[in-house]
Amino acid sequence: MAHDEIQTAHMMAPLTTARVVCQAHLGVSALSHAVSLVSAFMDYATPRFWSIPRACGRTTTTTDLRLLERLRAHEPPDMDRYHRMHLFSEALVSAVRADNLEVMTWLCTVYCREGLTGNAMREAARSGNVRMLEWLAQNCQDTLLWSFRFMDEAALGGHLDAVVWLDGHPQNPGCSPYVLTNAARNGHIRVVEWLQTHKPEVESSFPLDTAVTCGQLHVAQYLHEHGHHQPNLEISMNFVALKGNLELLEWLHMQSDAEFSQSVLDHAAAGGHLRIIQWLHTHRSEGCTSHAMDHAATAGHLDIVQWLHENRHEGCTTQAMDGAAENGHLEVVQWLHAHRNESCTTRALDLAALNGHLEVLKWLHANRNEEWSVSVMNNAATGGHLHIVEWLHGIQTPGREGATTDAMDGAAGNGHLDVVKWLHDHRDEGCTQVAMDMAATNGHLEIVKWLHANRSEGCTRDAMDGAARNNLIDVVQWLHANRVEGCSTRAMDQAGSLEMLEWLHNNRDEGCTANAMSTYHDDFQRLVFLYSHFRYGCSESVVKWHAFHNRVEVCLWISEHYPEHRNYLLENFPEIAGAMQLIRRHNTDGPQRE
Repeated sequence: MAHDEIQTAHMMAPLTTARVVCQAHLGVSALSHAVSLVSAFMDYATPRFWSIPRACGRTTTTTDLRLLERLRAHEPPDMDRYHRMHLFSEALVSAVRADNLEVMTWLCTVYCREGLTGNAMREAARSGNVRMLEWLAQNCQDTLLWSFRFMDEAALGGHLDAVVWLDGHPQNPGCSPYVLTNAARNGHIRVVEWLQTHKPEVESSFPLDTAVTCGQLHVAQYLHEHGHHQPNLEISMNFVALKGNLELLEWLHMQSDAEFSQSVLDHAAAGGHLRIIQWLHTHRSEGCTSHAMDHAATAGHLDIVQWLHENRHEGCTTQAMDGAAENGHLEVVQWLHAHRNESCTTRALDLAALNGHLEVLKWLHANRNEEWSVSVMNNAATGGHLHIVEWLHGIQTPGREGATTDAMDGAAGNGHLDVVKWLHDHRDEGCTQVAMDMAATNGHLEIVKWLHANRSEGCTRDAMDGAARNNLIDVVQWLHANRVEGCSTRAMDQAGSLEMLEWLHNNRDEGCTANAMSTYHDDFQRLVFLYSHFRYGCSESVVKWHAFHNRVEVCLWISEHYPEHRNYLLENFPEIAGAMQLIRRHNTDGPQRE
């Protein structure tokens, strides 16, 4: 192609560019295998790049349906029934979120006519989309399991129209005791007022406490006026003080049933709110504890430390200077040294080094006499603070200890190759197998390679096990090709993805144990893969986890393939039991979507 043709093609979409090239060279078009290769190379509508749920989240229409049809064509013909239902549920939620009725219709009439629609209904309620609520209720009657969660979600989002619509629908089962609390949490006063007026029979769970905790004064006042009282608001008051909401504290002070405690002032100090501290000191008698000055010093609030020192008698502990040093507040450290006598501990040195506060370390070195341990340089190396490691190395004396193998181990585990190299060149402590184990576990492949080439300690099976757990397939593949330690069954048991699981199954011999089914993953295909290759049992704790997280389709799959858990699901999880009834009815009567 000429230069100007190349420039023009560069501005075109990829498929258009391929078409231009093929048309410009007629010989290519005559070669069917070449055309097929070009088509396959350019095909972006494959599971490698897309999934049905992800595609349904797009906001366009025509392009969506073409993409969805191509993705559907790529699915295996023997796809597990419940896996398809699971993908359908996620996809329908995405379509609701995108407000795309055309995609919703395709999903319900073409992709999976038996897919359950409860999660989509819940999403519509959460976003307050009454149009979607109406469509789902009308068109998905045979696959919609109504739930009190719908009204709860609408209240949480402050969507009064959706709350009213749901309350008026004959199939809606009502709401939970948390519905008023949900509305109060986010300050949705109109929803709170409506619920108080129209649903007084609902026994609410701590709405006043929640309103106070979340700083919703107008809601708290309304609830208090309408008979909601909380016998113990101490935890809520702590949050109010920590966030600095003086207006809400003043209102609580006026209520005879509100009991304060010393921790309120402690939390105000931690949040740096001097006005609240002064107000509590003037209007309340509870006082505070030594935590107040400790918290203020740790957070660097010198003005509060000074005020407490001058106006209160509780004092502080060694945590004050330790915490200030940990967070680099040198001015606070110096003030405490000059005006208080609690001193500090070796934690001040250790934590200042870990967090990279060289100026604090220099000052402590010159003005304090606490013993320095090997933890100081170890921590500096672990934190990647080479300038501190170099400084400590330069001042090392009999009273200033050096380091241990923990220094290089920690630096390697946290990805600090420059520190690892410096320690290798300037120190004699070396490292242990932990260095490569942790570098591999945390995905620092360059450090793994450097240790392999420059050190002799090697690693253990923990290296590949950890990399597999964290789904670091490039690290696992490198270890497989370049090291001999291998892995243990924990690699497959705790594999971070289906891709990792399949790779280990195809390339390693260790296999897995029944614990592979006991790993909590939000990955349906993982369960199907393990069942098809190993047929291990499924523990009740795994069943409970999926049921608690409302992963209905997974629970239906478990019920079918592990029938010993069916009664447990039926007896303890009404929504799962209801879903089983819907599926049985669907199998008997056939699809009834309108």
